[in-house]
Amino acid sequence: MTNFELPDTAGSPLITRATDFAINILFVLSFMWSGDGGTEASRLCGLLGLPKSTSMQASFGDLEKQTSPHLKSICDKVIRENLEKEVNHVLGNKQDDNGVLLFDLWKEKKLPSDKWPRLRVTGDMGWSGRSSGHSYNSLSGHACLVSEHTRQPIVWCIKSKHCCRCKAWNRRHTEDEDVPEHECSKNWDGSSGSMEPQAILDMVVELHRQQQVIVDTIVTDDDSAIKAKCKWSNADHCINNNTTEVPKIINRNGNLTKRPDKGRLPQDVEEPKFLADPNHRKRTLKGELCRLVNKKVADRHTFTRCDVLRISTNFACMARTLTEDMTDDEIVNKAKAVLEHHFDNHQHCGEWCRRKSQYVGPITKAEHKARRRKYYRNKERDAKLYSVLQQKIARFITVDALREVCHNMDTNVNESLNNTIAWVAPKNKVYSGTASLSNRISIALSITSLGTMEFFRRLFDEFGITMTEDVRHFLEAHHLRRAKRIAKSKTVDGKKKRARQFHEKLIEHTLVAKKERKKRQSTYKPGIGLDGGYSSSSDDDAPKDTNPSRQSKASKAKNTDTDMSKYCNACEEYGHRLSTNKQAV
Repeated sequence: MTNFELPDTAGSPLITRATDFAINILFVLSFMWSGDGGTEASRLCGLLGLPKSTSMQASFGDLEKQTSPHLKSICDKVIRENLEKEVNHVLGNKQDDNGVLLFDLWKEKKLPSDKWPRLRVTGDMGWSGRSSGHSYNSLSGHACLVSEHTRQPIVWCIKSKHCCRCKAWNRRHTEDEDVPEHECSKNWDGSSGSMEPQAILDMVVELHRQQQVIVDTIVTDDDSAIKAKCKWSNADHCINNNTTEVPKIINRNGNLTKRPDKGRLPQDVEEPKFLADPNHRKRTLKGELCRLVNKKVADRHTFTRCDVLRISTNFACMARTLTEDMTDDEIVNKAKAVLEHHFDNHQHCGEWCRRKSQYVGPITKAEHKARRRKYYRNKERDAKLYSVLQQKIARFITVDALREVCHNMDTNVNESLNNTIAWVAPKNKVYSGTASLSNRISIALSITSLGTMEFFRRLFDEFGITMTEDVRHFLEAHHLRRAKRIAKSKTVDGKKKRARQFHEKLIEHTLVAKKERKKRQSTYKPGIGLDGGYSSSSDDDAPKDTNPSRQSKASKAKNTDTDMSKYCNACEEYGHRLSTNKQAV
């Protein structure tokens, strides 16, 4: 039996209900935790010969609706605890003039507004529908803000364009008849893509007005709509800054124009600053470079996906070495390594570059073999490509763009939460028409913050259910497996395992890139084995050996300017090759 607290509208407490028995509640919770619903529950009951199999689909929704307030209550408490931990970390042991801790005053909501904690957060949104290309038609979306230090969600929001109750009522009644009062899940009428800016704005306002917290900085993707919406309107900007001059921006044409009046931030809420997620900036650069790969052969200058992966990885490694206390000159100098490293110039590289410390002094045979396995471009032979790439990455390595990634934050936790939510609320199912979506997100956020064992301990106490030894053993085993998996993923071996697929793809793309390079160097062409190789006269772009001694040796072997069938991996010249006794032949 349970000690389930009934709502005021439930009627007589003497009536026997499904929620009076723990097995019914746990049955529903197990399916919600697994990402399933009433359809799967009825199938299980039917195949096992259990009662209520034909009516389980309807009963499942009723039971879930009754457990909804308790799930949300636990989640709200967990989110508040996460916020208190972050504020405690930010305020620390700071005291007011009377010696009272600012953190204690904040908890009692007695802290003056000029001393409110200023937090840096990361924000991202996940949609409950699969996107195809640029078509976003999800009926709902969910977002949360994750704190900088504790790396836990401190506020969350759901946007939905659908309500099952309203839809069923409008199907059976005329438009003049109003829908009966109910807990409507529909709170958005715009497009699915515009959910994210509004959700970020709502969460910033909620933290300010309800939690007395100022969102100082938001790290998110390069979404201009979020930045535009989370600003004051032009009129409020003039009032708050005591000026009559309308704010200006520089448009795409480089002209100074009036800022579009798209800000919706209330006048009493401070404008947050925005930084970019380095991982998302890397993907943006990667997409820009991929457009070069898709061009015609003559326009891409032997540029391949191998170059895309390597240059984007260089950018990510470089961005992680930037700090906020660096000068502009230091930042620009480090940013040069993105392209220079790819062309085997490691003057600007940081500690992330292994090539910088290699090949110092005499080159041995083993180092020659290792060098042949590397892939680097050549500034002289790839001069056109070098010039094109400089233009492609120019806007990514400006001072302003680099300042946006000059921090130690990322949206990895937000992405992980979106994946967790996708397990309990699969994207091929629609839960946004009822409270089911918020229930499942509450479960995901609570387990992520507390762990499996602690969450179900609180849940059992909330429902008045006694946890048996069998259930306790299962939850402890599941909790330990989850903790072990998370700990293993943070180790070096775990990170290497996740990167293995990337390196396998890189090797595959490298083979294609080397083949393209050989085509450019005239050492790989169809039918090259018919006459023993191509001479330099057969390709005007083929490099010629200018060393007189090597030219004389090559002319003896073959009556051409340079024997293009021989290529030395040590000096990267034609007409000879490196033999086992380290002598050029």
